[in-house]
Amino acid sequence: MKIASYFLLIAVAVFALPWACTKTLVTPVSAIPTATPTFTPTATTVVVSAPITISVTSANLYSVNGTAGPAISAPITVVPGQVMVFDISNNGHSLYIDNGNGVCNITGQTTFPYFYTISGSAGTMYNFHCSYHGSCGATPSPAICALPCTGMYGVFQVQ
Repeated sequence: MKIASYFLLIAVAVFALPWACTKTLVTPVSAIPTATPTFTPTATTVVVSAPITISVTSANLYSVNGTAGPAISAPITVVPGQVMVFDISNNGHSLYIDNGNGVCNITGQTTFPYFYTISGSAGTMYNFHCSYHGSCGATPSPAICALPCTGMYGVFQVQ
């Protein structure tokens, strides 16, 4: 009887096992639906250029190229976040910077170097001047930053 049981077990293994192995008992991975993540990038541009150093020439004018450079004759282009370094301590000049609307933002700065970070929006124009050798506004007063400016002054414009 033992031998008959072995033959029966072998017969089942030979005929039934291949049939059982060909059936798909689990859903294949490729058939499982997957969620597709969606990512929408936000357009953010951050541009911060190297600091710009403003110096004073021997003729009491501002320069971006050191004390031997030519005087500033056109607006200096800057970007938000950029740093302006005013290194004008060589001749005892005081610094006034407006806020882009003709109101003094920085008044009588005499400790140098002085670091000023640009925070205006595109198109904003800042004036800066020395109270001893330049003036802005209708009357020569160092506390006035409105246009027009004369003498020792400069302009930087936010891009």
